[in-house]
Amino acid sequence: MKSYLPVLFILSLLSSCTNHGTHLDVDGDEMYYQAPVTEATAFAVAGYLKKDQFFIGGGAKAQILMDSMYTINLAFAEKYNPGTDEIIGYQFMLLDMSNALFEGKPININLCDNNFKPFHNISFTEATSALESLMNK
Repeated sequence: MKSYLPVLFILSLLSSCTNHGTHLDVDGDEMYYQAPVTEATAFAVAGYLKKDQFFIGGGAKAQILMDSMYTINLAFAEKYNPGTDEIIGYQFMLLDMSNALFEGKPININLCDNNFKPFHNISFTEATSALESLMNK
């Protein structure tokens, strides 16, 4: 009698894995990207995240996707509810990254769980409005 358990086990493992895209090791942190995003763009975002100290060599994860615009997914080990100051920080990060890497074109940032399931979106429009509000005070 043949045992199908090994085959079922492998199929179970494959179906439970999610494809976050191509993986880049960035000095102990993880950057993922999916076509049409290029490796060069993924490395540029990873470099920015190192400069901004999101990537500090401790196993942080980020992902960049492109549909109608670039979306940067930042993964956190545990879901949290970011406070106002943290949101403002991510809004500034979004605007700075847009200018530094994407010629000022709109991008989005998602705060995600460890499997890149978003729990908070920061849009380019929201970040721009917040900056204008601060400048008009």
